[in-house]
Amino acid sequence: MFDWTQRGDANSHRYRGFYDAGEGSTTHCEQCNRVVRYCYSMHDWTMKSFVIGTCCFENYKGTVHTFELLQAAAVLQIATKSAIVRDTKLYGALTTVKDRRKQWSQARRQAQKLISDYRKHSGDWLPKELFDLRSHARQTPPTYKRPTATLRWLEKETAALVQGISQVTK
Repeated sequence: MFDWTQRGDANSHRYRGFYDAGEGSTTHCEQCNRVVRYCYSMHDWTMKSFVIGTCCFENYKGTVHTFELLQAAAVLQIATKSAIVRDTKLYGALTTVKDRRKQWSQARRQAQKLISDYRKHSGDWLPKELFDLRSHARQTPPTYKRPTATLRWLEKETAALVQGISQVTK
């Protein structure tokens, strides 16, 4: 349990910083011994560090600035966590779009190479399979507002290009 006589009273404690201990946290609040995820580091009057959670903010309610600093840190920590979750959702979809665009461009280059090789050896007229493949290879991705629509288009066109390439190479 927390030794108030050795650590000093709440007025002598100074706020030091905060951190997120993660989902499966094993960090304990040193004042009440609860497991805490969002940790707030404090200094006692001898400048030794200890960690508390939001559960023990009430102990600092009568202090000059410490209570306000702890509350501000809690708000900042929760806002940072929600921003990370939001950005992960948004940019996670955008990175999959980037990967799918890379797959589509590789299939497109392969199809264009097949078409140009056929033209070099056989002339200008293309058989139906190559003509269909060329029509898919000439398409460019439309600009969609949402990444999911772009993902669907890229998947559909990549599948069409791969299928066309497999028909030609048989």
